Amino acid sequence: MVDHHLTRSREFVVRVITEVLNDKVTIAQAWSRVVYQSEGREPHDAPWCREMVAGILRYKSRLDWIMDTYSHKKKPTGWTRKALYLGIYPLLAQEAAIPGKIVSEVVDFIKEKQGSQSGDFVNAVLRQVTESLDQWKSWKPSENSGEPEWLAWTGLPEWLWERLSREYGREWAIEFSQTMMNRPEFYMINRDGKTEKLAGDPGESVGSDSYVQDLSSQALVKRVHETLVEKGIPEADFLDICSAPGGKAIGLAFLGHSGIAMDESPKRLELVRENIKRLGLAEKIRIYEQKKIRAEDQFELVWVDAPCTGIGTLRKNPEIRWVRDELAVEGLIKLQRKIVEDSLKHVKPSGFFVYSVCSVLKDEFEHVAEIMDSRDAKLVWKITIAPQEAPHGDGFQAGMWFRSP
Repeated sequence: MVDHHLTRSREFVVRVITEVLNDKVTIAQAWSRVVYQSEGREPHDAPWCREMVAGILRYKSRLDWIMDTYSHKKKPTGWTRKALYLGIYPLLAQEAAIPGKIVSEVVDFIKEKQGSQSGDFVNAVLRQVTESLDQWKSWKPSENSGEPEWLAWTGLPEWLWERLSREYGREWAIEFSQTMMNRPEFYMINRDGKTEKLAGDPGESVGSDSYVQDLSSQALVKRVHETLVEKGIPEADFLDICSAPGGKAIGLAFLGHSGIAMDESPKRLELVRENIKRLGLAEKIRIYEQKKIRAEDQFELVWVDAPCTGIGTLRKNPEIRWVRDELAVEGLIKLQRKIVEDSLKHVKPSGFFVYSVCSVLKDEFEHVAEIMDSRDAKLVWKITIAPQEAPHGDGFQAGMWFRSP
């Protein structure tokens, strides 16, 4: 008997993935589109759908390699290919998966969508995968393997694999890629500074005394705070530019600082406002739209967490690897430079400037270092946080500079 709820959920997953890959949009954007197209109705099992969408996009290049290994005459396309994603991903990556059940359900699904011929093809491929499942779960290319196999195994697009290998070395790029194949973990920081790992949906775990924040972001906020304390500014006034969703401003406020959270997007700024209200930090953090800040307004700390490729967040945002390309990097660098140039005038003499990006691509940081050198700003510290290294959060690059009196 066909489970119509499950059929609809699988169809929903396919449609979201198709939107992401065809239109180069985020999962959130694709999800909203498909919900809208479905008369505003989310699927019956939304958490399962989210896991499948994210997992398939993380594993996509491996899934393509595996299915094409068994498709000698003609590579599957369209719904047939997406159905194979629905089958091979859980077989490969979900420990509780029951192979026979998955094969049967996916075959029934594609037969309903495409007919018996497609169903027979999907059935043949999935059964071959099941018979060699241990081999695929332990699969790693050898030194003699060609570059296409390495590329498939890493789960990265070619441009990103080549760029990371060039910038950090091949072994670093391998470690990075395999870390990014993992599901993300979520943490929150409490008002008293304690960090707690979350077991479920981060949106359901927070209260009035805690904020969901990545471990690397927490580490950056603490490092900035410790530097300010060392420099004799334990309660700095700050300007948090590109603030949304507000994590840096909230973290600084938890540690005794106060200031302004600002963002160019009114919609994203509303999210900052909601978080600040929930946490009772309205007296510590004021919210400004970008146009409200005056040219003469200056602060002891200005922090720009710039729009970037987000390459350091591939676990949480697996679609980035298929949405971004090198052309996008160039455009973002131009935007980052403009934001930095506009922001520096707000740093008080003897004040500090922090620049950070949740990307490990060196070009997204080094151009700012060049700007700061040209301004005779003194580098206090700079750091690259790789996701495969402690604290095992997102990948970040950040630097802190001192403006001369």
